[in-house]
Amino acid sequence: MTFLATAARCEMQPPIALGKLFRNRPKTGGIESWFPDSEIHFTYKGRTAIRHLCDLLDLRGSEVLMPAYNCGAEIEPLIRGGARIVPYRVDKSATADIEDIRKLISDKTRAVHVTHYFGFPQPIDEIRKVCDRHRLFLIEDCALALFSAWQDRKLGSWGDVSIFSLPKSIPVPDGGVLVINSPRLQSWEWKKRSAPLLSATRRSLSLFKSSLFRKRPLDNHPDRIDSELQDGVPIGVPMEEWYSSPEVRGTDGLPDVPGWMHYEETFTDRTLSWFSAHLLRGVDEDEIIKTRRRNYLCLASLLSGRPGFTLLYKMLPPGVCPLGLPLVCRDRESLCRHLSMRGITAAIWWPGFDRNMDWDRFQEARFLKNHVLLLPAHQGLGEKDMEYIAHAVATLNSQ
Repeated sequence: MTFLATAARCEMQPPIALGKLFRNRPKTGGIESWFPDSEIHFTYKGRTAIRHLCDLLDLRGSEVLMPAYNCGAEIEPLIRGGARIVPYRVDKSATADIEDIRKLISDKTRAVHVTHYFGFPQPIDEIRKVCDRHRLFLIEDCALALFSAWQDRKLGSWGDVSIFSLPKSIPVPDGGVLVINSPRLQSWEWKKRSAPLLSATRRSLSLFKSSLFRKRPLDNHPDRIDSELQDGVPIGVPMEEWYSSPEVRGTDGLPDVPGWMHYEETFTDRTLSWFSAHLLRGVDEDEIIKTRRRNYLCLASLLSGRPGFTLLYKMLPPGVCPLGLPLVCRDRESLCRHLSMRGITAAIWWPGFDRNMDWDRFQEARFLKNHVLLLPAHQGLGEKDMEYIAHAVATLNSQ
């Protein structure tokens, strides 16, 4: 049985800063100020923003080139919008193969979808040139790359359109963003309804709970950390309970995409909740970038050279705001379970294989989906947390 951590000490999502929750917040700022020349549309989820861009770009009946390394949640809304998915190669460093993109372009291709994994940029300037040369739309998927930049230009500003998923990077219960950069696509309208009250409330309460009851490491002394690890209570849950369908397998024997990743049409016309909008106005972009980079470098230094895994990225380029620290693990499930027992969220990136793809053709993407584990390094954590995580990893290797 495999596990996914649900965490009491080091969650994957940053906690709400409760002391700042009810302070007056500016009426302007946030996403609108990050993309001042773009048109911004808030949605309930990032995947609903993808569904909307199908209508915006008139993708029905057309081909969209999509990276083979994907979670599956971004594929279904495109298919629901009438697009045909054509996967392109992503190598073992999680970098898009531009030559493969060029080869796959046909007279039916209308858009290229590019995903910036874990906050690290794809060669977006080169892909932009390819799209311009062939008069294709560039869809920039920044669900994992809020606040990151490349060549002093924000990720999300290179594409004709871009999408974001806010809860992956900041403590909000919901929220997706569709950014329209191309002037010829702007002045777009869609029928909006408020966020679903029950779902938004449930997510908000869950975020409050994790923020209120999170247990912090006592200090960074190895003996104290060892004591905490030994006293740890299993808080992980069986992955089969978190992911309702990984045991549903296709003819190739691969587990299907988890049930909760499937697209829900009922959310298509929903916008983000009032609570998320309130929290979003208080986001300190500079502080988040600084803290995430500091935590990433600290944890990477502590883990570098240890057996059982390698760092997916050998360097942290300027401008990158990392989502977390991705590892390529020899035995990912054992490490994930081990960290779960010690109150550390470790996210499998990604579980399940979309049924619309021939995975035999994309062995590198298949390798990443089977071996990548993301460790938390967000703005709600600090140096002691990084040392706690590193020590927890070390205890597995010493067993």
